[in-house]
Amino acid sequence: MSVPQAETPMMRQFNAIKREHPDKLLFYRMGDFYEMFGDDAIVGAKVLQIALTSRDKKKKKSLPMCGVPYKAYEQYLNKLTAAGYKVAICEQMEDPAKAQGLVARDVVRVVTPGTTVSPQLIDPNRNHFLLAINVVLRAQCLGIAFVDLSTGEFEVAEFHLNETHRFYDFLAQLTPQEILLTQSRSEIESTFLEELVQRMTQLLDKINSADARSVTSSEQISGLQNAQVFPSTGRFNFIDPYHFDPEATQRNLNNHFETLNLSGFGVDDLPHGVAAAGALLRYLEETQKCDLSHLTALRRYAFDKTMLLDEATVANLELFESQSGARKHTLYHILNHTKTPMGARLFRQWLRQPLLDVEAINERFDCIEEFLNNFMLCE
Repeated sequence: MSVPQAETPMMRQFNAIKREHPDKLLFYRMGDFYEMFGDDAIVGAKVLQIALTSRDKKKKKSLPMCGVPYKAYEQYLNKLTAAGYKVAICEQMEDPAKAQGLVARDVVRVVTPGTTVSPQLIDPNRNHFLLAINVVLRAQCLGIAFVDLSTGEFEVAEFHLNETHRFYDFLAQLTPQEILLTQSRSEIESTFLEELVQRMTQLLDKINSADARSVTSSEQISGLQNAQVFPSTGRFNFIDPYHFDPEATQRNLNNHFETLNLSGFGVDDLPHGVAAAGALLRYLEETQKCDLSHLTALRRYAFDKTMLLDEATVANLELFESQSGARKHTLYHILNHTKTPMGARLFRQWLRQPLLDVEAINERFDCIEEFLNNFMLCE
């Protein structure tokens, strides 16, 4: 990022914080505005369609800048995350009127496409998942973990590499907004990740063709083996392999759930999925910088209790989208009379994942019968 030849104390502070968050756009609080500088300002002004100016217009190499009002920043933040960018919120940590010298500032939150909880960005009819994938080639396994910050759902699963078709069917079911992957450590792993990312991109872009944008270019993928930091745009984030270390992730999860081990959650036989869950939790801790106590349990996804529908079946049955691409007149649209977003999401899950267990089916029928026989319960 270009900077003025003579840095002011404020710009030294900005650049120091920016170096800690190189793959994010930095919202730097200055009074009643969040300012962006340098390359961040160029990107922000283009996406937000706001004026791009500079700190010193008299200089030939003046530093680009733009700003958004503090009291209305969320609408601008939403536009950036919807476009696939990660945004670091840098706040003033003391009262400027009482500060002696430069006001102390620090990043208090990082908002990403998969961690936003803004009602304006979250579809009330479906979950907003963040997915972590642990690729373990020596074990021929994909361990996954996914979380919805808005509901607190936190689950793990594993897929053998000879059943990747099931993984892609499950991915289509989740339709995650952001995916965490490890940076590759070998040429073989790099090749595998490249194919995996390309296949996932094609699948998710097809599902979300109306609003998804594919930003995983061949130039980005070609640097997998030696990359240290990947661009923040898009749905994929490549993080340090240490974040998936089994011992480190186990400790992190035990600390979060305040347990000695994870046996009580019934996930001991899913070590690679648990490692993905630990990496995902650490990512949330580093970005959200807030209490995550609403993540109260880690569940194993029960494939034996529900039917995994492939995308072709979902499309042909027109469960959520008609052949013309419209949501009207689909089975979900006709049957969905839920009153709350939580209810709409649960009903969508039930429709997308039909039950296989007879007892569970009969229990659901019993619940329906109870409401039919007691209309007062519906009031």
